[in-house]
Amino acid sequence: MLTGYAAARELHRRRLAEGWKPLGRKIGFTNRSIWPRIEPEICFKLASAPPRSSDPEPLLAAIEWVAHAIEIVQCDDPAWQVTLDGSTAQNGLHARLIKESPPLAAGEIVITGTLTDAHPVAPGETWRTEISGLPLGDLELSFR
Repeated sequence: MLTGYAAARELHRRRLAEGWKPLGRKIGFTNRSIWPRIEPEICFKLASAPPRSSDPEPLLAAIEWVAHAIEIVQCDDPAWQVTLDGSTAQNGLHARLIKESPPLAAGEIVITGTLTDAHPVAPGETWRTEISGLPLGDLELSFR
């Protein structure tokens, strides 16, 4: 897996050199049992760097906005034949992302990872999610 992390770091370095701008981070773990699947998630944007504290109040104060999101788990290999290193290199696994990255900063968008089981999707299907307990709208996605 260390080879995968080295490849992911090199890909990131090259993208930055080409002018790409990182927008945020994926916090979660993707594994073969959920390929290809749809995952409802929550994402949020940081207004300021979050404090290093277990107190939820200053952490919540660092959040600019919260939104409903959907992730589609995908793979570059049509047969979904990927090694752990290969998946890591493609940013498919995130077990050490925070540990190997700089601290979170203002302006970053964070995707929390799936809120439910991941479900298989197929062309012609329409999926709709509803979140209760947060002031977020429903989300609908159709597959062609």
